[in-house]
Amino acid sequence: MFFGLYVKSLRKEALIAGLIVGIFSGIFMVEYTNHSGAITSSLFNMPIFVSLYVAVIALALNLVISFGGTSIINMCFTTNEK
Repeated sequence: MFFGLYVKSLRKEALIAGLIVGIFSGIFMVEYTNHSGAITSSLFNMPIFVSLYVAVIALALNLVISFGGTSIINMCFTTNEK
């Protein structure tokens, strides 16, 4: 949503989808990391990297969905106008 204030080309649909994906993926990774118990760690162990903060992964997913969704929506609307 922050990028939506400064980047005029981002579509609201993609921003909302990115927000939802970021929130739910963050919640899922925190619950998975802590085995649905008390929150003791915010590091998510990944097979590629040693471990990353849940917030960094959720932010990356949010940005990929927001920018990728915007480009897909823009491609769909520009091909239908011609």
